[in-house]
Amino acid sequence: MDYDAILLEIGEFGRWQQMTEALLWIPAVFCGVHALLFSFTGLQPTKGFRCKIPDCDGDNFAFADFPEDIFPKEDGDPDYCKFYRPSLTDPNSPGNCSHENFSKDLLECESHGEYAYNAFEFEETLVTKWNLVCGQSFKVSVVGDK
Repeated sequence: MDYDAILLEIGEFGRWQQMTEALLWIPAVFCGVHALLFSFTGLQPTKGFRCKIPDCDGDNFAFADFPEDIFPKEDGDPDYCKFYRPSLTDPNSPGNCSHENFSKDLLECESHGEYAYNAFEFEETLVTKWNLVCGQSFKVSVVGDK
């Protein structure tokens, strides 16, 4: 069989092939845009976050309310999912916690708790909006794999 003879018989890249090619590119473009978009919307906070500390934080708590010493270090990096319990300045009234003195009690953040995020590349991502940190971070990769 001669390939050139077949092309002469059926034609080369004609109108039908062009239409088919154009239609097949549409889903590929949308998949590429989705993958690129998730690179930004699924970005995890890199400069720190912390959970709401019971009996210490009010409704408008922020990441910078406590120093970074509150987080234990693992391999030189802070573990933002754990924190040392702040000492109470007045044990009779909740909400009066020391911002400099911490006990040796190591507590873990609740996986469905409230979180405050340090400023990073984006104002908000899916991770920060739905608090997909500390036990919930596996959900980020599930969404990204689809």
